[in-house]
Amino acid sequence: MQYLRMPSLLLAAVAAALLTPTDAADLGKRHRRHSHVAVVKDHAWRNQNKTREADELLSKIRRVVKALDKDSAVGKPSRVRGTIVANAPLPPDFERLFVEGAADATQSNPNTIHFLGSSLLVDTDDSGGHLAEVDFQAPISIARALEAQAKDPDSRLAAGSLCPFLVARATNGGIGGQCSTISVL
Repeated sequence: MQYLRMPSLLLAAVAAALLTPTDAADLGKRHRRHSHVAVVKDHAWRNQNKTREADELLSKIRRVVKALDKDSAVGKPSRVRGTIVANAPLPPDFERLFVEGAADATQSNPNTIHFLGSSLLVDTDDSGGHLAEVDFQAPISIARALEAQAKDPDSRLAAGSLCPFLVARATNGGIGGQCSTISVL
């Protein structure tokens, strides 16, 4: 029971039994001061890598956007929806007539112009005749040209095969010889 009276000796004996030789050698050494610079450098390196990764991702996105811009400029022209107002009623084959007349008036390929549909308007013209709204899709320049030509009675569109649908009707509802024999009616 003598070993109980000397607790420090008992603790030293237990510690010596549990510790490995290298651990026992470290007990006599003091804790060395070290700098936290390495930790800060590690964080800076990680942040620098994140910044580099973000820059690389941004440059990839810019390259893709630039490539898409080139493709859209060289490839299919951007298409827009256009609308014109025509005299109603429209014949059943108006889709074909419109595409052919619009392509002829704008000197473009008929495949670039798509007839989307028509709807009867509540408004009437000066003669009391019904009007229809014609919706189509075409490249921007063609769509804007068609909309401008539909408002001009002397345009190629109004003088062509769509003449009966675009010229103002007389008070009796007829077109009064305004269209040449080329027109469909």
